[in-house]
Amino acid sequence: MAHRAGAKSSFLTFLAGVSYLGAANQLVAVSSFN
Repeated sequence: MAHRAGAKSSFLTFLAGVSYLGAANQLVAVSSFN
């Protein structure tokens, strides 16, 4: 499967985006809480 490496890297990009969004949401929640 030649497609596997590309799928894996896009999955990693997706995971990084999700964790980035989660961190941003937490920052917004914390700053609006204070």
